[in-house]
Amino acid sequence: MSKTLLKYILLIFLYKNSYAQSLEENYTSQFQELIPFTNSYLNAFSHSFLVNAGFSLNHGWTYAIDPGKFGSIRVSLVTSSALIPNSGGYLNTDQIYQKPNLEISGLVATIYGGKSTGIASFYMLDPENGSRLLNPMNGEYIKGDFELPDGLGTNIGVTPIVIPEVEVGVGLGTSVSIRFLPLSIKIDKGNASISAYGFGIKHNLLQYITSSSESGYHFNFFASYMHDKLKYVPNSGDLFEISGNYFNSQGSELTIAHQSNAIQTVISGSYTKGKFFTITAQAGASYQQSRLLSSGDLQINILIPEISSTIFSTHVPNLIHLVQSRWTPHIGAGVLVGSGAFQTSIQYAYINTHMLALGLHCQIYNVKER
Repeated sequence: MSKTLLKYILLIFLYKNSYAQSLEENYTSQFQELIPFTNSYLNAFSHSFLVNAGFSLNHGWTYAIDPGKFGSIRVSLVTSSALIPNSGGYLNTDQIYQKPNLEISGLVATIYGGKSTGIASFYMLDPENGSRLLNPMNGEYIKGDFELPDGLGTNIGVTPIVIPEVEVGVGLGTSVSIRFLPLSIKIDKGNASISAYGFGIKHNLLQYITSSSESGYHFNFFASYMHDKLKYVPNSGDLFEISGNYFNSQGSELTIAHQSNAIQTVISGSYTKGKFFTITAQAGASYQQSRLLSSGDLQINILIPEISSTIFSTHVPNLIHLVQSRWTPHIGAGVLVGSGAFQTSIQYAYINTHMLALGLHCQIYNVKER
């Protein structure tokens, strides 16, 4: 009887043989290679989104509008998105973590790329010589396949979001703004939710130079903070589903979440022509920390097709843990159109990449000068 056949038989009767139990420990450790592989792949797949989503969410505040008097209230609806050129296409798989037991084949799309034919294959290795383990019954490799997802097909990266904003004058040439968005979505393979909140503070700098508001010029200091969380709770076994005769992922209880925290500080200047048209510009710095995390375990069940039974199960905890953070210059310009209670703004900024925002603003309560 060959040694390979003996190992396979022992694999079938793991619970009866101490040598087979040592094989189980070795095989279990092999699955831990999925952790660096998954993080390497997801970093490459979603990099354009991860490093820009927080910046875009923290864009589009009312830089051009002076702080209202104490008690003034303005509400806005802001649509903001990053516009990331050359973010589609396919990955160079040489840059993704691979080992003798992990191999990628086919075309692997980025998050904004097209259809993927990519497959990530996991092979069991012989503990003695590190070679890929064969099923002696039929000569097949003992392996499982993960189908890698398609991209969105946009080719240009976008991070669109619509969020309401309320700005309240607090006196001394200062206003405070608040943004908040809760949203829950039921999808075919689970539940998704997005929540975002943040606040900004704006202070009129021109008041220290002149008390007149007739010049048409405006200078403000603005600082803001935004936090968002996108959470996906899949049905059991639907995330990182593994196919093949030898493995499945039924029983996995995985949750995946993306979180970002973003800060910006800018000085804005604007000029109003008449009472209808304002041009504005701002410069400063922005910071973003982006985290892609999983909770729960990926459960891998090892099967023997000849006896149609699960021999043992192993768990891979803390599968995903990606953190990106950076400071970057913030330079932007925009226009504000309208007068009285209703105004519209269009703003462009370069914050790590191109950002575009459209805002609809309504002054619902205005405290007049006395």
